[in-house]
Amino acid sequence: MVEQLRGLDAAFLELESPTGHLHGVGVITLAADSATLTADELMDLVRARLPKLDVFRRQLVTVPAGVDRPYWIDTTPDLRTHVRVGMLR
Repeated sequence: MVEQLRGLDAAFLELESPTGHLHGVGVITLAADSATLTADELMDLVRARLPKLDVFRRQLVTVPAGVDRPYWIDTTPDLRTHVRVGMLR
């Protein structure tokens, strides 16, 4: 899948700066008994559902010299960079 970024979305992206962010981020914290679900099992569940979740498979690529709006391309995310195991504080 290749899809060009819409004009309004491209404008928001252009307006971002190192100190002014115009995007949203989500974080989910799961607390469970370690015998219930491991990080690897969670990643397997997410990986199995990725074909139905195109928004999680998108990567933004820019056009050289900025002559056109950026494009979304279909990619396979590295779940190890998105699923972290840590201790609750």
